[in-house]
Amino acid sequence: MLRIILFLIVQALLAEAAHALCQLAPDSASPQTLTIAAQTIIIRADAPGDTTTPIASYDSSATAGTIRYINCSQGNVHGKDVTYLTGQDTSTKIYPTRLPGIGIKIKDYNGFAMSDLPSSGTIAEFGSAAFASGSFFRIEFYKTKETLTLTQATGDELLPGGDLAYSYINSKDVAYYAKKLNTGVFKIISTPVCSTDNARTIDFGTVTPAIMKAGGVERNLDFSLSCKTDYGSWSAIAGIITTTPSSNGKYIKVTDAAKNSDALGIEIYDSTNRLLTVDGSTTEQSAATVSNASVQFNWKAKLIDTLTRNARPQNGQFTARAEIVIQIK
Repeated sequence: MLRIILFLIVQALLAEAAHALCQLAPDSASPQTLTIAAQTIIIRADAPGDTTTPIASYDSSATAGTIRYINCSQGNVHGKDVTYLTGQDTSTKIYPTRLPGIGIKIKDYNGFAMSDLPSSGTIAEFGSAAFASGSFFRIEFYKTKETLTLTQATGDELLPGGDLAYSYINSKDVAYYAKKLNTGVFKIISTPVCSTDNARTIDFGTVTPAIMKAGGVERNLDFSLSCKTDYGSWSAIAGIITTTPSSNGKYIKVTDAAKNSDALGIEIYDSTNRLLTVDGSTTEQSAATVSNASVQFNWKAKLIDTLTRNARPQNGQFTARAEIVIQIK
């Protein structure tokens, strides 16, 4: 009976020695938390879905000093993993974020090579293990769908912030980290992509004093545009500006053949026949429309007599220039 008890005690002691944990070396740097600050990613609405080229990439701070463990036993585990991400596509190593259509890949640089998370292994023989000085984490974001569904103008959240990934020794539990990654909140904003008509040239034809005295000459100034957006719908706000405005901002000065600009002007009227100021301070907004649909503005340009001196405009060609400025909401 005494022999049996002694034998069991010896076996228990041997088992304890076989699974001894790696110990932080006396001259080792301490386990470290590496960081990436909060970021807002800006992406074009027409960016393609692509699981090979990231839309954004960020590196963490790097470890200061080598983190070294000694007295490691054969079979002790080591590796790297994530904290709260789930649902990884194992073929691409991409995890989904909180926003469908945007994924994240996490990489670890160990001082020698870059590798994807997660991974794990065991120590092959009794000895030591080290995490090199200057190692860091990298996160890459990917657009995995052609079209996103966004709602927040200031940015839709991708990651909430906090501890995101870690390298470990002895146990997969995050409490055994040698280095871990902490991030700020990550958001994304999409910018609409629009196509519009080419530059407009308005030909007022041949103008005579009699025509101008009768009220001037009016021409259509129609234009349209279409936009792709990730926010479901969009609208356009259009105004007009010129480098040659009248003193009251109500018309564009026209330069005649003698380089004078005090006899003729061009007024711009919006789709409701409202006079627009040519400094951009008054605008027209279209109704909201869906992504990839077009909106139409039916403006008019009116050539008017603005004579402020005795002489009439010089015969010959006259010119004026202005820009239509469009904002997308």
